[in-house]
Amino acid sequence: MALRKCIYWNKVCPTCRVLLVSLNGPQITIHGKVKNARSGLQSYSTQANENNPSCETGYTVSKEDFKWVKRLLPPSKIPDPPKHAEYPTPSGWSPPLDPPPDLPYFVRRNKYHEFSVTVETKVGGGAFTHITKIEGDIWALNKDLARFLEPELKYDLATTVHEVNQRITVKGKFQDQVVKFLLLQGF
Repeated sequence: MALRKCIYWNKVCPTCRVLLVSLNGPQITIHGKVKNARSGLQSYSTQANENNPSCETGYTVSKEDFKWVKRLLPPSKIPDPPKHAEYPTPSGWSPPLDPPPDLPYFVRRNKYHEFSVTVETKVGGGAFTHITKIEGDIWALNKDLARFLEPELKYDLATTVHEVNQRITVKGKFQDQVVKFLLLQGF
């Protein structure tokens, strides 16, 4: 199957799971229908009809060649992390405790199994650490986090709690300390 000119070579028909795009100048032929290449691929519901040879579709149905396309498609979900002999791993990652800790709050990990803790740097030199995906009593988490971080500081910790967005913002760069706190809590 020739893919040399096709800029949409990884588009796959959701109904018949075969490669279905061929590029004809500024237009794309999909299941016998011509679409404008600049507007992108739109949804379609016609199935490939292998029994009807009079249907000029502009592509060939080859389920044998789909194995080469399938390995290029992104996975449908992030796989579960492999089991390791000891934790933390060399990268510093640790799994959450099973069962989860019995606390009035819970901090979810993102789809990559990491904490959603980010640092935002301002132009004037200020920085803010944001902790998101918080469930439960966000004020109790804020109190426990302040109790964990303040012994290292020579000043009171400035935090902002946003209940609607389930976010705590800490003034300063504390990403490593916050991740360490969340790991010690068992999340």
